[in-house]
Amino acid sequence: MDWGLTAATSFLDKVHGLDVAILTKFSRRPWWMLRRLAAFVSHSGDGHLYGIITLVIFLTQAAGSTKFLLAGLIAFSIELPVYFFLKKKVGRPRPKDTMVGVNVWIVPSDQFSFPSGHTAAAFLMATLLAAFFPSLTTWVFSWAVMIGLSRLLLTVHFPTDILAGALLGLLAANLGLSFTSP
Repeated sequence: MDWGLTAATSFLDKVHGLDVAILTKFSRRPWWMLRRLAAFVSHSGDGHLYGIITLVIFLTQAAGSTKFLLAGLIAFSIELPVYFFLKKKVGRPRPKDTMVGVNVWIVPSDQFSFPSGHTAAAFLMATLLAAFFPSLTTWVFSWAVMIGLSRLLLTVHFPTDILAGALLGLLAANLGLSFTSP
């Protein structure tokens, strides 16, 4: 039993070390122009845009708009509680609280970093949009990836926070879609 705990702790220490190494490289680059763009991209994932997109789809009565709305409601009703549970239970501090010399380029919405809620919501929305509007697949997933990268560039998340957020969004969206196939 102790061996399993030791192995898990050792693995998590290595993952955190890799997270810190990657984020250190990101944070030490003089990418001030890119950080402005990253802040804009990051703010596009604050949530307002999701409501606007859903409203436009619903009001224009695009094919499958009711199913899109239902899939979104189901997916977000899965994603949000899991997100809040993980934030509270894991309690991973943000990079600025654990790394020396890290500049924070935007004010994060909460205290903990795992998982990235912006990335989770972006991948959830991208998955739904791609399912209902396949011609948008490349665009919406590029946007979701850019949101995740923006959170790294702004040094408000570690890389594994982004990966976990993407996975959470993909899983929640696919669960929502499983009830409402387009």
